[in-house]
Amino acid sequence: MKIGLLLFASLCGVVFRVSTSAQINQADWQIKTLTEKNTSEAELVIRLGDIDNINTGFEGGFNPFSGNFTEYNEFPWEVDETDPAGTDRIMVPTSYKYGSETWTDGYTETTERPGNLPVTMKLEFKPEEVKPLGAILQIFVNDIQSVSSKSRFKVALDGKESAELTKLVTQPDMTGPKGKLVSYKLTPAEVASLNSGKLEILIDDATSGVGDGYAVDFIRLLVNPKPGK
Repeated sequence: MKIGLLLFASLCGVVFRVSTSAQINQADWQIKTLTEKNTSEAELVIRLGDIDNINTGFEGGFNPFSGNFTEYNEFPWEVDETDPAGTDRIMVPTSYKYGSETWTDGYTETTERPGNLPVTMKLEFKPEEVKPLGAILQIFVNDIQSVSSKSRFKVALDGKESAELTKLVTQPDMTGPKGKLVSYKLTPAEVASLNSGKLEILIDDATSGVGDGYAVDFIRLLVNPKPGK
């Protein structure tokens, strides 16, 4: 059996498991973009963003691949302009209007436009490197509070809402603020779109007007994932 924690998930009615051996290679966590071939997890693994709990650091040896919530984090934090677009920074939904009387959180109150507008996050790889047959998307999300704030976030992949991924991102109450890893198995149609060699992810609430600020620490795409061994 490979050394490492096994992450179990049941999505879209299919049970699968992914070896999170990436947790062992903590020296790589500081790398801001990373592509790995033929790992114990997948034929191709693409990561956007460093693994550092939105620049605040993980406490007490926390394992970001456990699926558990982090401890509360301080905010606002100092933004590193070398971080990939959309990672390690506070973003506030496009529907929120400053000066309105709708619900707002600390992330919204301590940042301002245009610096906190939602950003499309882009994962890219060379199409000739792999023939996508299946894929798992992992997003480490922080402080989405739809359960209590009544925000209406949608998660779009290549411009199309992924309803199941939206549920996975919005159902956990991340009030704190705190964060956690969400893992999602792409549908066959979403896998087919990877033949372009890219995947664009946008998290936004374009309708509610609620000031539910959030952040993303990192995103990983596992193309042709291998079963845990």
